[in-house]
Amino acid sequence: MNKFEAKRLQYYMCNEMKFIRKNKKLSQEEVAYALNITPSYLSRIENGKFTNTPLFLFLQLADFYEVSLEKIITIAEKKKELDDEYNID
Repeated sequence: MNKFEAKRLQYYMCNEMKFIRKNKKLSQEEVAYALNITPSYLSRIENGKFTNTPLFLFLQLADFYEVSLEKIITIAEKKKELDDEYNID
């Protein structure tokens, strides 16, 4: 996987984290408070605004949402592949 593909996968992972949070009906404030970060920082993570989101934050979010990071990566890869197949960006 080259750097460009890795950044795209990270973007899809961030979007998946946002989807999971919303699906669990949690606010950014609730999650941010639990992880000791600001809601605006969480927002920037969820919207893929960081190119180097620390791995420990992905791990903390996955743990908080009670979802394995492996599952999040797998789902993100599938969504990325679908978008690639249909040239959606």
